[in-house]
Amino acid sequence: MKTIFMALILALIILAIANVMASAQQQHYYHLFNIHIQLTNASYIYYNDAEEINIPQTEIIRLVNVYYLGNGINNAWLYIQRPDGQYVAILHVINNGESNTDSKEILLTPGNYYISILIQPSPVVNYSDNATITIYFIITHR
Repeated sequence: MKTIFMALILALIILAIANVMASAQQQHYYHLFNIHIQLTNASYIYYNDAEEINIPQTEIIRLVNVYYLGNGINNAWLYIQRPDGQYVAILHVINNGESNTDSKEILLTPGNYYISILIQPSPVVNYSDNATITIYFIITHR
């Protein structure tokens, strides 16, 4: 009985140490960007400043997943830019009608950023076509 009690105490100590070490590591949180698109016969559709994100401290943002529902989009690019219009990153999120996850890390310094999206519809678009693009980012405090 004493051995079981000592093993339990030792396991709790190891668990507490592991918990402290895990909390000392970088914190992550997720950002979701979702856009519903009504397709037209235009060559390109551009949603300027579709969303604004505030970065309170230096962080690394990485694209985790892209979900594409619908049809009619040939290519789509996501632009992350500063308020002065300077591009920080351009990510190709739909490539030839398929979701494309570009997992490069993007360093963001404190401030506001705008997310814009450029859509290239498929060559043949029905006016009733709709599409939804959902993009998940992971943001890591540096």
